[in-house]
Amino acid sequence: MEKIVKNLSLFKASMFIRENLYQKVDYLEIKDRLFGELTVDELYKEITGLRKKGGLKMESLIEMIKKLPPEYEQEVYDFVQFLLEKKYPKPKKELKLSWRGALQNLKDKYTSVELQHKNLELLSD
Repeated sequence: MEKIVKNLSLFKASMFIRENLYQKVDYLEIKDRLFGELTVDELYKEITGLRKKGGLKMESLIEMIKKLPPEYEQEVYDFVQFLLEKKYPKPKKELKLSWRGALQNLKDKYTSVELQHKNLELLSD
């Protein structure tokens, strides 16, 4: 637990703990399937070495994902979607004012204040 908190940010460590300690999943079994006999230090060296070379290799990432149990496929997909939305947020759409002028015929019948009161009445029902 100490290594997790030390090597991850506090937020990432808390997310890791939340996701892994409250599930009926044997983390050690998953760790063995993913990383075999590699130690934390060896994994760290491998990851930092890959980063220095220009990033993680897609093949190694795919192989790691393939080793995960099927029930984690949706979590991997959701996490990738989250990262994509974080990196490339959807552009905000401009407001469409196509309704503008639709109540033109009522301007002589009601004031804006009367319409506001009527709207409040309708919303409170």
